[in-house]
Amino acid sequence: MEQQTKNGKVVISCKYDDITGFSQGLSAVKLNEKWGYIDTNGKVVIPFKYDNAGGFFGELAWVKLDWEKFFIDKNGKKVAPCPYTTIYPRYRREYDDS
Repeated sequence: MEQQTKNGKVVISCKYDDITGFSQGLSAVKLNEKWGYIDTNGKVVIPFKYDNAGGFFGELAWVKLDWEKFFIDKNGKKVAPCPYTTIYPRYRREYDDS
């Protein structure tokens, strides 16, 4: 899988098993059955350790590790439990070429 900006700049290479769109400058990406986060330069900023992950909205993203769902900040720090059984993120298609 590969993701490009509207100007054709490749921001996520084909090495990942799955990807989400960028939100708040980060994208959740899956590699070898684990999810982590990369920035718009493709640098891993939150390690691949989650069983599932969602995009950032505001300053938080939801993740699942083992059977626990919780919210993390942009540093990967656990900040709050996730009380919801299902999360439907709103879809926004925005890309930053910077």
